[in-house]
Amino acid sequence: ALLVTLLLSVPAWAKPKAEDPRVRAAQEAAALSQVAASKNEAGEFKLCADLYLQAFRTNPAFLAYLFGAARCEHKGGDLEAAERDYRVYLQRVPADDAYAAKAQGYLQDVQTQRKQTRKTVSASADRSSATCSTVRRPSTSRANVRNTSAC
Repeated sequence: ALLVTLLLSVPAWAKPKAEDPRVRAAQEAAALSQVAASKNEAGEFKLCADLYLQAFRTNPAFLAYLFGAARCEHKGGDLEAAERDYRVYLQRVPADDAYAAKAQGYLQDVQTQRKQTRKTVSASADRSSATCSTVRRPSTSRANVRNTSAC
């Protein structure tokens, strides 16, 4: 009974009000993150990342939203955005945070995937330039032969 009396006797100025912008922002961010989580489960990774980023902009003190955005970007194949957001997350989160090691591992995965993609694109470009050749084609007059590229 004494505890209840003490809790009820907290002055009104010490209780957060629903119209307090910080409380409203935290509630809005939480609602956005719930929708983002459902989009993640549905495989809608672009929308998931957008919603988590909106939640993070609404409540930047809650870094888990940024981590969620990076995960969705990673799963959705937006490796550049995922790398950026993992880096920002790791810069802001305490080193002993439970998700810091996970974020570091995911960041390494993204960097590896980006390197492999660059190698694949480079190899593909090399192959396509190697298949180009010059072809001798006769012009309209028999005396003139012109060279044209087959690419």
